[in-house]
Amino acid sequence: MAKPPTFSAEFKAKVALVAISSHKTPQEIARIFEIRPSQVLEWKQQILEGAPQLLANRQSPPVSREQQALLKELYRQIAQLKVEVELLKRSKTVLPTSNWC
Repeated sequence: MAKPPTFSAEFKAKVALVAISSHKTPQEIARIFEIRPSQVLEWKQQILEGAPQLLANRQSPPVSREQQALLKELYRQIAQLKVEVELLKRSKTVLPTSNWC
């Protein structure tokens, strides 16, 4: 017995959005994408049911400990560079311009 095909989430979303936004019947859309009309209807329903949660979830994605540590280090470096820039601005010393390039 043949294994049923599996479709990516991107493909399912594309089919569902076509079903929502076009005036084509599920049969016409199924013919275009070479799938069953019942799949078109199922994916369209999933999009319509999931849209409120998708739009309501305004939270930032969780940040891993590694990302937090990296951000902390980057902010530390930025602060250090700001201090150095301010010190250079206040400094009366002019840096030599020859042999810099």
